Amino acid sequence: MLRMLQSRGANEIRRRAFATSASAVEEPVTRKGSCTVPVAFTKFDAKEDAAPSPPVVLLHGLLGNQMSYRSLVKKPDFAPKRDIYTLDMRNHGLSPHTGEMDLHALSRDVSLFLDNEGIEAASIVGNNIGGKVGMILALEQSDRVSDLVVVDGSPLASDKKLEFVSKIVQVIHDVEIENYTQKK
Repeated sequence: MLRMLQSRGANEIRRRAFATSASAVEEPVTRKGSCTVPVAFTKFDAKEDAAPSPPVVLLHGLLGNQMSYRSLVKKPDFAPKRDIYTLDMRNHGLSPHTGEMDLHALSRDVSLFLDNEGIEAASIVGNNIGGKVGMILALEQSDRVSDLVVVDGSPLASDKKLEFVSKIVQVIHDVEIENYTQKK
């Protein structure tokens, strides 16, 4: 596991990045009958005089990553009153990529992240699919979620949307780039 520390004003940013080569990625953990993966994340520490509160965990949308929250955390006056974590969910960003990809698997990964960081409960903010992951976590482990904010998401099934996105990803995957040349 690669660890990097960067100083950024009053905030200390801790990023754990996982290399994408198979030899460098931590082994997935079998938990509750399914695979869980350790997710990459960045931590923004609360300002020193803040009252202790549950941390905020930001979960990105489908095809996003923790950088989706870049505009929020890069503001010059950004001084959080709580610890804030931005996560790369499995198969996104710097987190390991696996064959298993469903909302329950993503929820188990978030639970593993909370365990690994020693977080008993967190305020979960989820955008789109991140919101659905937050809803599942709140339903299955309500003691782990102190607050839940869902942005641009619905508890209703969205199989048709996921099927449409799956078709788009398949078309992109099937493009044979070597058949195209650069425009001069």
